[in-house]
Amino acid sequence: MSVQPVAETTINPPLLTPVRSGFPWPLDVCPADLFDGWVVHEAALRNGLNTLLFPGQALMAYSGKDPAGGIAFAHGVSNATWLSSATVVQDKRIRRDVLEASGIPVPLGRAFSLKRGRTYARQFAESIGYPVVVKPMIGESTVEVMTNLRNEAELDQAIDYLGQVPPSRPSFTTASYAFTQILTPKTSSSTRTRGTYRYLVEEHVTGQYLRLLIADGQLLSAVHAPKGPWRLEAGVRDVTENIHPDIKYFAERVWNASPGLSVLAADLVVEDYTASIKDGREPT
Repeated sequence: MSVQPVAETTINPPLLTPVRSGFPWPLDVCPADLFDGWVVHEAALRNGLNTLLFPGQALMAYSGKDPAGGIAFAHGVSNATWLSSATVVQDKRIRRDVLEASGIPVPLGRAFSLKRGRTYARQFAESIGYPVVVKPMIGESTVEVMTNLRNEAELDQAIDYLGQVPPSRPSFTTASYAFTQILTPKTSSSTRTRGTYRYLVEEHVTGQYLRLLIADGQLLSAVHAPKGPWRLEAGVRDVTENIHPDIKYFAERVWNASPGLSVLAADLVVEDYTASIKDGREPT
């Protein structure tokens, strides 16, 4: 199939939006990927605790002089969460397999390597039909997600973007508890990503995009993000009180499929979050 490049089209994930901290300059803005650590540290200090801050947003908070009896925080991972679980779920291929094994529907998708995978990625995208989504196989869920890729030319642009060495990409972040360090270049002068780096090509699922927050098996909130969490400026609103009970039950199924996580954010697409999912397709 011959595909003509789309004029003036650039595939590039949006920059992570800085978050307002509520403090005066120069502490008025915090990078989005550091904000959870910022909030926890500020809360510890405000409540009179002493703190030790380590590289990678690892924080200890304690009373008195002995940190041994304190609590620990690592970039959004609570003490009750298994560190192994928090690490493993960042591998989206494994996460897909875990969910599918529990009967949770996931978008059609497959992982490919940068070194030899482009031809196969093109073939797969053609087989499931455009538009498609491209995202890194390993990493935080909403970082560097490229959606609504409409043809082979745009797919190639997305792959080329991931071919840049990760630290040089404008939207790349790495969590302190993840194994994303294996993605760093072989040498300090490298400009290309390692050939073993893998990415996912998935079907672009349409519908109402929800982000669920679940803790200890209970759904705490549901947020409707019309264009996904990577486009937060577009009418995002809390719909917790409006969602159908079926979605709450579905959230419990997702929770039960993910052992070892005390807090879980789950993204899903539904036809209508106020209607029973038994009358239509299941969330994806």
